Amino acid sequence: MTDTPKALVRNHYFLGVGEIEYREDKEAPVKTMLVDMIFTWPTRDLQVRAMAKIQESLQMRFHAKYSKSHPAPPEITDVVILNIAHLGHFTSEEFQDQNTPPTKA
Repeated sequence: MTDTPKALVRNHYFLGVGEIEYREDKEAPVKTMLVDMIFTWPTRDLQVRAMAKIQESLQMRFHAKYSKSHPAPPEITDVVILNIAHLGHFTSEEFQDQNTPPTKA
């Protein structure tokens, strides 16, 4: 079996958008923040594992944005996936380079 060079591995790229519901303390009202993220998956079909990865990635993006202006992390009460858009099937190089059209699968 031959290994495909990492630069030639093609993945499906997706844009995920979600709403994070959080509370800054137990007495505070619930607030929301929209977050987005790009992720790759080996197939176009997304299974339960992919949904878990999306939720985790959205929370990580939320914490990165929130921590820039707040010292203490909030309590996340819910993560709602609002939309998942398929961006295409690319190698990493094709996805990053705006001047190179993707090759045919």
